[in-house]
Amino acid sequence: MGRRLKVKLLRLPIPTPLEVYLADPPNELGWGGGNPKILGAWHRFVFEAEADGAHTRVRSLETWEGVLSFAVRPILQPLAVKIANSQLGALARSFEAEFLRAGE
Repeated sequence: MGRRLKVKLLRLPIPTPLEVYLADPPNELGWGGGNPKILGAWHRFVFEAEADGAHTRVRSLETWEGVLSFAVRPILQPLAVKIANSQLGALARSFEAEFLRAGE
């Protein structure tokens, strides 16, 4: 935890600095950034085993804080959904590739 990374979101030209604030494998992973007094965004994936034992449900949770959070929420919400869907797709592809390598 506390590891800092820079990622490109939605093809923006400038990487966004983020910090991993939650790492509880295999249950949760969270990262975020910004200034919590002005505008901070915190994202979390929660992994839950399904009853059949063969599938995992992934919940994507986004929290904003700061004085600007209410004003920009109508703009940020659709972007957050788009980013989370992209991240979930990348995560699924990564797991699939790892699963295929493990089966070789």
